[in-house]
Amino acid sequence: MPSAEHEGLVTLIERNPALAAELLSLSGGPGAPAFVEARVESSNLTQLDPATFHADAVVVLRDAAGQALLALVVEVQRRRVAGKRFTWMVYVASVAARFRCPADLLILTLDPKVARWARRPGIAIRRAAWSPLVIGPEEIPEVVDVEEAKRSPERALLSLMAHGSSADLRQVVRLGDATVHALEVLEQPLQELYWRMMERALGDEGARALEAYMDSHGEQLGYFSRKFEAARKTAIEEGRQEGRQEGRQEGRREMVIRALERRFGPLTEAHRARVLAFNASELEQIFDRSFSANSLSDVFA
Repeated sequence: MPSAEHEGLVTLIERNPALAAELLSLSGGPGAPAFVEARVESSNLTQLDPATFHADAVVVLRDAAGQALLALVVEVQRRRVAGKRFTWMVYVASVAARFRCPADLLILTLDPKVARWARRPGIAIRRAAWSPLVIGPEEIPEVVDVEEAKRSPERALLSLMAHGSSADLRQVVRLGDATVHALEVLEQPLQELYWRMMERALGDEGARALEAYMDSHGEQLGYFSRKFEAARKTAIEEGRQEGRQEGRQEGRREMVIRALERRFGPLTEAHRARVLAFNASELEQIFDRSFSANSLSDVFA
C-alpha cells in the first residue's frame, strides 16, 4: 500500500506537472525541450499485454500546437525493488509508443541509498545498457527564499520533504518559513492538503520550532498550534478516562475487601495484597465466593 510520503510526492507532480521538467534540469542528464504546456496524462501503461503496468505519473511536454515533445514517466521510489528496471523499460516504451515522441524515466526519491541504487545501469535489451534519470535529496535544492518558494510552492514543499529530517533545526525552520509563505498563494483545498504534507515533513520538533520563530517575528501560525492543542486535549481526556477506569477498579477492590472482612474478620497483609493485584474478572469471582465460602482458604482456592 502506498505510503503518505509516496502519495505526497506523486501529488506534487500531478498538481504542478511543470515540476517534472524542473527536476529534469537537476538530474545531470538531457534537459527538457522548450515547451509551452506540461500536461498530466493517464498513468495506466497497459497496451495489448494483459498484465497491468501503472506508473506513478506521466507528464507530457507539448508545444504551442499541442504536439508532444517529450513524455516523462515519473516514478517515486522509496526502496529498492528487485526487477524494477525491467518494468521501467516497459513504462518508457509504452509512453513513447502512445504519444509518438521521445520518452524518458525520472526517478524521484528522498533516500540517498535508493538514489544510488537507481542510478546503476541495467541491461534489459541485450545490446543496450540503460539507467533512468534520478533525483535524490542531493539534487533537490534547499528553498529558503520566500519569493522563490511562492513561484513554485510544490518545489518549496519538495525541498522541505527532502531535507526536513536531515538538516539542523535552524535550517529546517528556514525551509519551513519559506514553505509557509508559499502556501499562502494557493487555493484553500490545496492549502489544506499541503499543510498536512508539511506537518509530516517537519515533525513535532520542527513544527514547534517554526511556530516559535514566526511568533518571534510577529507572525501567527495557527495551524500547528491547533493541532498541538487538539492532541493535548485528547491526551488529557484519555488520561481522565484511564483515571476513571482505575478509580472504578479501586472501588471494586475496596468493596471485595469489605465483603471479606464482614465474613471472616480483618484480612492479613498477604490476603489484602492478593486482592489489590486482582483484575476485574478475578475480583468478581472473589466477591461471589465471599458469600458461599466457609473460610478465606476456600475464597482464594
